[in-house]
Order: sequence, then C-alpha cells, then structure tokens
Amino acid sequence: MVCLSSSFGLKYARPASVLFIMVSLTVFILLSLVSFKIKEAHADAEV
Repeated sequence: MVCLSSSFGLKYARPASVLFIMVSLTVFILLSLVSFKIKEAHADAEV
C-alpha cells in the first residue's frame, strides 16, 4: 500500500511540476511583454 501510494504520488507529481513551471514561465513572459509595452507607451507619451 505504501509503495502504491508513493508511486501514485510520483506519477502525478512530475506532470504537475512541469505544468506549474510552464504556467509560471508563461505568466513571466506575459508580464515582461506587458511591462515592455507600458514602457514603450510612456516613452511615446514623453516625446
């Protein structure tokens, strides 16, 4: 039973961690793009 539960946990922990990493990377990229566009807009407004 213990072996079954540990293998069950490992089976689902890896895809979950990969999904978490992908989501965090996507959010980071989106935030970078948004902040870059905001900076660009402010630069255009100053000129």
